[in-house]
Amino acid sequence: MKNNQKGFSIVEIVVLVAVIGLIATGGWLLYTRQDSAVEPKSSTPQTASISSIELVDSSQTFSVTYPENWTVAPYAGGDYDEQGVKWDWTKTPQFVTLKNNDNPKITITIDGYTNIETTVDKEIEAGTKDQFNTYSKVTIGDYEAVKRVVDFIGLNKAEAYKETSYIVLSEAGSKVILTFRERYSNATSDYEDDFDASSQLPDFESIVNSIKFLK
Repeated sequence: MKNNQKGFSIVEIVVLVAVIGLIATGGWLLYTRQDSAVEPKSSTPQTASISSIELVDSSQTFSVTYPENWTVAPYAGGDYDEQGVKWDWTKTPQFVTLKNNDNPKITITIDGYTNIETTVDKEIEAGTKDQFNTYSKVTIGDYEAVKRVVDFIGLNKAEAYKETSYIVLSEAGSKVILTFRERYSNATSDYEDDFDASSQLPDFESIVNSIKFLK
């Protein structure tokens, strides 16, 4: 007598498992695609840019733009020239000092001159010539300029500093000198005057590149 009970063969079970696996895989892929389509794109938080402030010199000869993390220090120089004549700041650019808000030791000085006859070659020729000073001709915007770097090391390394200056010239006979002391150390002063302002160098370069002669 034959056994009429029917069951799944091994082949049928394998095929069934394969079909279920394909269906599950297809469903998972469809779900992940839909999920990624509706998921908002992540964005990297951006640091708020620092606003800039325009500074026009007292004689309205030139202007520069400086970041707001710097402050214009009150003028502390004398009001009279070597002959005892009072300066007319509407004709002569007043000396400007920018101080870093986080460290007042870090400064940028801006000194302007008008009605002068000079060239980049004359400025280089008049500069100090020694192992600490290097000069190069550069262009700042539309203006010819001299870049001077002083990397000074004193006797027994008692005093050391690095300072960069740009002497920017206009065709109308004006000159602006922008100077930034990048670092300073003095082993004889208990280190109270020491600082390293290398992180502020981009600010200085941006101020230099913002210069415009107004007349």
